[in-house]
Amino acid sequence: MLIPDRIGRYRIIRLKGTGAASSVFEAHDPLLDVTVAVKVLADHLIRREDMVSAFLREARLLRSIEDPRVVAVHDIGVLDTGQPFMVMDLLDQSLADGLVGAAGDVDSAVRVARELGAALQAVHSRGLVHLDVKPANVFVQRCDDDDSIFPEGASLVLGDFGLASQAGEAAAGLGTRGYMSPEQGRGESVDARADLYALAAVVRRVACGADDDPPRLPKKLEMALQRARADDPGGRPNTVAEFLSLIDGASDGGSGTRRRRVAAAAVAAVVLVALVGILLAVLPGDPPTREAVLVPDPPLFGPNGISSFGSTVAVADTENHRVVLFDGDGLSYIDGFRSPTDVAFEPSGRLLVADTGNHRIVAVEQGAVVAVAGGSGSGFGGDGGPAEQAMLDSPRGIDVAPDGSLLIADTGNRRVRAVDPRTGQISTIAGTGLAADSGDGSAAVGAGFLQPVDVAAWRGGVAVADNQANRVRWIDPGGVIEPLAGNGSPTSGGDGGLATEAAIAAPSALGAGAGGSLLVVDSSGAIRSIEPSGVISTVAEEIDGVNGLTQAADGALFVTLGSSGDVVELSGPTDRRVVLEGDPSGPIGDGAAAQLASLSSPSAAAVTAQGALLIADSGHWAIRSIEPTDTTISTVARVVGLGLIADLDIWNGRAVVALPDAHQVAVVDLAIGIRSPLAGSGRSGDRGDGALAPEALLRRPVAVAVGAAGEIYVVDAESHRVRVVDPSGVISAFVGTGQPGSAIATDDPQSSELLGPTDVAVGPDGTVWVADAGNDRVLRVSGGSVEVYLADVEGIVSLAADSSALYVATSGEVLRVDQAGPPITVVDTGRPVSLAISPDGLLVVDPCAGTVSLLEAAASTEQLRPLAGRAIRSCS
Repeated sequence: MLIPDRIGRYRIIRLKGTGAASSVFEAHDPLLDVTVAVKVLADHLIRREDMVSAFLREARLLRSIEDPRVVAVHDIGVLDTGQPFMVMDLLDQSLADGLVGAAGDVDSAVRVARELGAALQAVHSRGLVHLDVKPANVFVQRCDDDDSIFPEGASLVLGDFGLASQAGEAAAGLGTRGYMSPEQGRGESVDARADLYALAAVVRRVACGADDDPPRLPKKLEMALQRARADDPGGRPNTVAEFLSLIDGASDGGSGTRRRRVAAAAVAAVVLVALVGILLAVLPGDPPTREAVLVPDPPLFGPNGISSFGSTVAVADTENHRVVLFDGDGLSYIDGFRSPTDVAFEPSGRLLVADTGNHRIVAVEQGAVVAVAGGSGSGFGGDGGPAEQAMLDSPRGIDVAPDGSLLIADTGNRRVRAVDPRTGQISTIAGTGLAADSGDGSAAVGAGFLQPVDVAAWRGGVAVADNQANRVRWIDPGGVIEPLAGNGSPTSGGDGGLATEAAIAAPSALGAGAGGSLLVVDSSGAIRSIEPSGVISTVAEEIDGVNGLTQAADGALFVTLGSSGDVVELSGPTDRRVVLEGDPSGPIGDGAAAQLASLSSPSAAAVTAQGALLIADSGHWAIRSIEPTDTTISTVARVVGLGLIADLDIWNGRAVVALPDAHQVAVVDLAIGIRSPLAGSGRSGDRGDGALAPEALLRRPVAVAVGAAGEIYVVDAESHRVRVVDPSGVISAFVGTGQPGSAIATDDPQSSELLGPTDVAVGPDGTVWVADAGNDRVLRVSGGSVEVYLADVEGIVSLAADSSALYVATSGEVLRVDQAGPPITVVDTGRPVSLAISPDGLLVVDPCAGTVSLLEAAASTEQLRPLAGRAIRSCS
């Protein structure tokens, strides 16, 4: 989804969190001059009536409960895109935040029981059951600097009513392991006693801290908690009031004070041990212990894949375009990549890297980076031949099978591919390349994927995480694909049952677990484990933004957190420790000088009527802006979860973007940051001419251009044609038959053939230029006729036209073509770039270097003047 500037009247300040079904923003209400939270349903769910209804139902439930201990909803609305939103009180610190690393506190536990119990009484009085009571959904409002988990005088607010239901109804089987009652997990009818079970679990967590088996709890409290957590609802108190009466006076007699003294003593001991550790660490030959927090320079930003070999752990530091390694000897760095997203060690210890932005897999040998697979550009090809000569498209995940085979999640091609360790040849082992969730029970090569993002060798076959399908599938040793986990629902639940019947929200990473299990990152904030028997469970939860995981030889589980940039070691369901520090703000550079900002694979640029320079910062899923009176850069919108932003142009003061992975062209309102579809329903296909453009099917649109009359030209790459959307919103054919070829029908552009077109440009006089890259030519379309304007030019990637010339970017240079003579080279780029016309000259966008420059005509030569982006070193 987007990070907008506004939602309704509410000005967005920042993104607070994103889950599988919604995002929450901190915002400012200008009418009341207060800061609020705005919760918005996820983009991909707006067509699901059940999810829209559930979202609005949650908002109405909250409006119906008037209690200061229940989060208040002040406004409900629906955006033009169909996304519902609700405006609530802004709640900053959850109870879960205060529990991280905290010792048990009986006094706080009793106070939490009373406050949270009062909130649940308000819920139950409306005939409702919350069904997701846990520390992450309980928010603490402090009144002083007391660092207790829940100090005297603090207040508490209960939030997140997404699973709430009427008492007596059957539960959906969803919830959070450790807090969900047994009957809820079985999908049976539930009442207030299900919330009591969760309340007791929360209270016990506060009382015990990180110690699951504390030496002492007051007997009265222990007995009350045991009764409230009885497996049989009939054995629990019937009401919250009855439960609270059981714990009345449970903290009397100084138990809480004793526990705090024990905690203080423990802290003192830890400090002493840490000081001794520091002294020992500086002695020659003694490496630092794992307790040290390492800080890379610069800190990690947007880390993804992680892998371990012996005591060494490697991290794909994606947004810093490098790999970071750490062990007992400290930190080391490997450069030479562009947006690497995964790493894996071979049995020999050789490190493999998914160099995603360069569309290749490489190995690190004695400090040098060598090609293993791909690197011939973005695309699909090479099966049956040497892997290093093949073409990949944004490979996201890799693993090494026991026999040494390299497994690749070739994400952009929607395939799983393998490299034979004996021959070095590459082949497709699953996927047709078509966007579908299909083929279970048949040969994997005929199956469809929506977005395969990771692979893992498991049980003699290959597990595949299909992020958009909310499923994990398994290719068995015989090449047949079967469902492994996830029922397609973008939620999380089903622990204790078969993984195929459970819900897994947007699985993003896979890894080998203990005892032959498979670990899965569930984007709801959990790590799930699938046993060889097929039973699923949760091994860690309440983790925000997990991108990757690995289990070291000594059993330590490390995860990368995209939200904070940290690498964290997990030692229990909710216990974690930072071992490698990141920076959540990263090097993006909003508010800084544009030339110092970090651009990740920028793909296009355009200038608005007001003179603002817009940049499609594709790797950051963002549209960035540089105002004409300012040299600083800002983010005006984000397009998250829709893949590559391939191109951008300006239409009626708004940005038009080509989204090939989503098979869609969208319009982004720059004032409020909201996206709406312009062409393409989101499904891959080639039909819909003569109808409204949003209902049509496109097949990887890679470029857009706006004409003088407001028409929008779309390069529908895999349909081998250019289509046009008229000002009324109707789409039709412009050039190309829909079949690949080279024939030209001079007086009938629609009967002419194209082969893999890559760009379209419109000149000031209305002439349309088409980059027919597969035929090594540029076509000119004007007045209903078409001609070959430029022939025998290999590797055409981008076009731009002004009143005096046509500019053509190839895979290694920029050419200027005019009526005066043959093409001349004006810039020797050495790699593909994107072009656009500005009032000051030609804009040159370099995706590899991460820069935008202006081609200026000087007296004797033409040179590039940097405008935005600090160049990175890793271009290939």
